[in-house]
Amino acid sequence: MRTRTITIRKGWANDTDYMFSENVRSTAFKEAYKIVAAKLRADGYKELNYLFDKLKGKNATEKIIIKAWYWRGSWASPDKQTYTVWYK
Repeated sequence: MRTRTITIRKGWANDTDYMFSENVRSTAFKEAYKIVAAKLRADGYKELNYLFDKLKGKNATEKIIIKAWYWRGSWASPDKQTYTVWYK
């Protein structure tokens, strides 16, 4: 199985409610993800609910891991985590 990783670098994947944060609500990530998701759907990929579903038994030949940046507040460094997985 061929695996690729795509990192969306625009905006933050999570919304925060921190009072003194400049990153309270980020729509930049959502817009960038919509563009990537539309292209993947057009290419025949399906989104996998990676929290509850597995690729075993789906006869997948390709897998794309979408990674995103999460902001944890001013006391912690941002970290990159898996946002979703697509397969074909």
